Amino acid sequence: MHETEKMTIGDQNSEEQDLLAFLEGLVESTGEASGEVSEKTNKSEPEKNAPEENTELKNAEFKDIEEAYYAALRKEALRLNNDPEFQENDADIRFSTALNLRAVRQAICCIIGAGGLGNWQWRILMSMGFKQIIIYDDDVVGIENVGPQAHSVFDIGLPKVEAVRRAALRYRGIGIVARNKRVMTLEDIENDLGYVPSVIIGCTDSADFRNGFIQSLWETLSGYSNPTPQIMKKLPELFIDYRMALGDWNAYIVPARAMISHENTRSQINSFFRKYKSNACFTAEEAVQEACTERAISYTGASVASFTGALLHWWFSEGRTELREDADKLFYGFLMSNPLKDVERTKFTWKMSYSSRDWESITPTKREMFLEKKLHEEKRNVQEAEETIQELLAAITKNAAITRNDADNTDSETDTNSEADDVPADLVAVPMRVASQDLVVGDRINLGVPGEDYEVLATGRRLKLRDVSSNEEFLCRHFQQPVIRYTDEEHSHAEHSHVEHTSSEHMPEEHTSEEYFSGEQCIEEQPVRAEA
Repeated sequence: MHETEKMTIGDQNSEEQDLLAFLEGLVESTGEASGEVSEKTNKSEPEKNAPEENTELKNAEFKDIEEAYYAALRKEALRLNNDPEFQENDADIRFSTALNLRAVRQAICCIIGAGGLGNWQWRILMSMGFKQIIIYDDDVVGIENVGPQAHSVFDIGLPKVEAVRRAALRYRGIGIVARNKRVMTLEDIENDLGYVPSVIIGCTDSADFRNGFIQSLWETLSGYSNPTPQIMKKLPELFIDYRMALGDWNAYIVPARAMISHENTRSQINSFFRKYKSNACFTAEEAVQEACTERAISYTGASVASFTGALLHWWFSEGRTELREDADKLFYGFLMSNPLKDVERTKFTWKMSYSSRDWESITPTKREMFLEKKLHEEKRNVQEAEETIQELLAAITKNAAITRNDADNTDSETDTNSEADDVPADLVAVPMRVASQDLVVGDRINLGVPGEDYEVLATGRRLKLRDVSSNEEFLCRHFQQPVIRYTDEEHSHAEHSHVEHTSSEHMPEEHTSEEYFSGEQCIEEQPVRAEA
């Protein structure tokens, strides 16, 4: 068949003649229409000096020969299936222990759409051992479908499903059920076939189909609460809903039969479908509008088909059993109703996203989900800590107020002695409210928190302070609100005569440092080393 690969429609060279002769012999060997084809072949042989034949006539002759070729393929496929020496299942021997081939061969897969996604799907399915495949489409192959959709140039003008049927016959000798029609709902498929397939794969770019099918699937699921075998047959095991935009794609996966395998799950089902519809249901006008030259590329369809293979491998090996037996695993691990719930997620989730062009997963990984959960927990811990700190500050403020009120009720002598005990001997506790720009080196100040006193080491654009209790030195911005300053008994009137003295009864109410400085940062995060 090397000669046939070089052929194009309308060629008049020796290669065309060789192909015609080969096909004539092939048809004759099967006993079908040999006389007719031979006659047409003889007529089509060009004489050396004969004028060029009509292109339409030659195309018609080629189609006749092509039909004879596929008739021969069908007959040969039947012969092989009846040949005891031909073991068709040996084609799957290299993965026969890795995949549940018995379940695969029993499954019925239905592909909606034979374009940029669908024409790749059946190839992967057949290569994995699937034998019962149905494909729907009502379009024909055009020249624009050859590149991104992997259709053959020799299929131009054929219905897409017929092109798929012929390619499948040539690949594994298996007849695909080709339905050259459009379906919109689950009921349409059931009415056409007489049953509901095990797996339905949506590969169409029709928004009407996607929206209609999702709605019909929801209505079917919501209408049943008792999972009898008859009801199960009304639902697919899996509905895989694909969306593609050049190099990026989304997969929405609905394990319909597993969803009604658990009791009292109607509310979860309705919750899931509301989320599903909000993500996936929109009109054609609302969709991303790519330029005509940026709508599809072949490797995206191949990437999507590979994902289907991996998903079905998991599903028929362990996935369907896992989701049917464990409701938490289904609704939280797969459908992700609550990603923060302490349930291990499955290998696949209901929504998977990928960029084939950038070669990266858009779906959060298991590690990312774990980190998201930990981040949520840490945020909650920080919030609880903040609440605890606020309660402690409130308690400190309350206790300070009580202490101040008790001091106001004592005589002046006792009050003086008490104040003298709180400060060094060379200072008298004469609190004064001053602005930061009025501070001078050597001043002792308080920032509004009892027991936290500072000494002014330097002034200027920033204040340099020393914590009296720890001897740590800090750079500090000027404060927008007054601070409390303690003055020396001998020099208070001389050095600070411009400052109005206040008695204890005129002291402002206790404030925390945050309240006192109206949002200004007081102390830098890192302490400044003391200068030599």
